[in-house]
Amino acid sequence: MKILFDSEVILDAVLMRGDYTSARELIRAVGAEKVDGIILANSTVYISKTLQKILGGDISKRIIMDLMALFEVISVDKDICEEALSILDDDFEKALMAVCAKREKADYVVSEDVESMKDISAVSTKKPYEILKIISAV
Repeated sequence: MKILFDSEVILDAVLMRGDYTSARELIRAVGAEKVDGIILANSTVYISKTLQKILGGDISKRIIMDLMALFEVISVDKDICEEALSILDDDFEKALMAVCAKREKADYVVSEDVESMKDISAVSTKKPYEILKIISAV
């Protein structure tokens, strides 16, 4: 099963916010190779900048290195950006996720913001706890 992770789910796990327990468990499932996790290259920049502000540069760098070891990092090029702009709702990052999830043949997108993805993504978007239920049923 291949899952594209919203950067906010990663941040929830690291910063212990929202449903961080489900987010952490899902990341552990990637580490245990129960699922294939993918993130967008631009998400690593957003995650890094956010973590630098909150935790400092050294910790941020270490976390990004760990993420890159766990996840497949997907490049975002001009074609992907143009396709995302063609489906753009009001959130360019979500549009990029929708395009990349389809191109990468992801089974799911994991995000807490399911509502904003439902009209733009051909790939089903689920919350972390919903993906965990699917994994446990397999």
